[in-house]
Amino acid sequence: MAVDRQAVAPAILVIDRGIPEFDRDAGSRTCWQSLQLLLDCGFRVSFLSASSARPEPYTRQLEQLGVRVLAGPLWRVAWPLWLLVWGRQFQYVGIHRPQIAARFLRWVRWFTRAKVLYYGHDLHFLRENRLQLLAAPGTATRTTRLRRRELGVIRAVDVAYFPSTFEVETLRELVPEARVRVLSYWFFAESPADAPRVPPPAQQVLFVGNFRHLPNVDGLRWFLEEVIPELRRQSPAVEIVIVGENPPAEIVQSVNAHHPHVHFRGYVSDDQLATLYRESRVAIVPLRAGAGVKGKLVEALHFGVPVVTTSLGAEGLPPSPTIISTDVPADFATGISRLLSDDESWREYSAAGQAYVAEHFSRDAVLRELAREIPELAGSWPCGKGAAT
Repeated sequence: MAVDRQAVAPAILVIDRGIPEFDRDAGSRTCWQSLQLLLDCGFRVSFLSASSARPEPYTRQLEQLGVRVLAGPLWRVAWPLWLLVWGRQFQYVGIHRPQIAARFLRWVRWFTRAKVLYYGHDLHFLRENRLQLLAAPGTATRTTRLRRRELGVIRAVDVAYFPSTFEVETLRELVPEARVRVLSYWFFAESPADAPRVPPPAQQVLFVGNFRHLPNVDGLRWFLEEVIPELRRQSPAVEIVIVGENPPAEIVQSVNAHHPHVHFRGYVSDDQLATLYRESRVAIVPLRAGAGVKGKLVEALHFGVPVVTTSLGAEGLPPSPTIISTDVPADFATGISRLLSDDESWREYSAAGQAYVAEHFSRDAVLRELAREIPELAGSWPCGKGAAT
C-alpha cells in the first residue's frame, strides 16, 4: 500500500519576529532561505510570527510555497492555546534571535517534545557593546541585559547556530556547557550564470545596507568623511552607489550638497540589485561596529564583485576569503583604487571570491551541518543524499 509521504514527513515550527521580507534585510533573507530549504527537503513547515503584521506580498508568497503561516492580530494572542493543542506534532522547533527565544522558549518546552534549534544571526550583546564603544548613547544597561538573556537562551536550547566562526569560538569559552555550531543560512544554490568575470568599464563602487541597522549608518559616515577625500584624489572618476532603505536625512542632505559623485538608490528589488552588482567594479563593507557574518559581503563575492572591507566587516568568515581588508582610511581608498584600475587584480579577486562562496556558502554545506541534528536530512528524504555526501 502506498504511503502518503507528506502525512509522515517530519514537522517543524519556525518562530521569528515577523514575516520575513526577504529583499529588505539580511536577517529576513536568511530566515526565508531556511524555510525554503526545509520545504525542499520535504518537511511540513509552520511559521509563527511574533508580530501581528501580515506584510504583502511576503505573506502570500510564503503560503504559496507551502508554509502554514500563523500571523495576525488573532494569532498574536491565541498562539499559546494553539501550541497546547498542536505542539506535540512537531519534531523540531527553530527559533530565530534571542528576544524571540526568550519570549517563546518556555512555552515550546511546556507544550512540545521537539528538539529546539536556535539561530542567533549574530551575538546581539556583542553588537550593542561595539556601538557603545563608538559612543552610541543609551546602550550600557541594555548591553548587560542582552548578554544575560542571550547566554541564557544559548544554554537552554538543544543546539545554537551562528554564522560567525569568531562568535562560535567566543561562545564556547563563555558557555562551554552549551552546544554551539557554525551555520549560515545565507547560502547560494548555484553561481550566477552571468557573473561579471570581465571587469565592468564603469568606475562604480557599491555599498549595500539597510540603515535601520545602526552599524551601517556609522560605517557610511566613516566612509564619507574619512575615505572619500583620498579616494577622489586617487580615482577622480569614481562613482559611489548606495543601496538601502531609511538613510538618515542629514547624511542624504550632506551628500547632495557636497558629494555629487555619491548616489542614493534607496530600496531596490533583487533583480535591480543583481544588475547593480553586474555594473559595479567594487563592493565596500566599511563597518566599525556590528557582529556576525556580513551577508552583503558574501553576496558581493557570489556575484564576482571584489570587496574592500574593514577587519570587522570580514570578522567571522571561514578562513582565507580573498578580499582587501584594512581599517586605515588611506589604505581603504588605495584598495578601491587598485581594483578600479588594475584589470588583472580585479579578475583574480573576482574569480577567487566566487570560488570561496561556492565552497563555504553552498546549499550542500548547510545540509551537511543540519544533518548532524536532523537525521532525516541524512536519510531517505529529498535532501538526504546531498546532506550525506
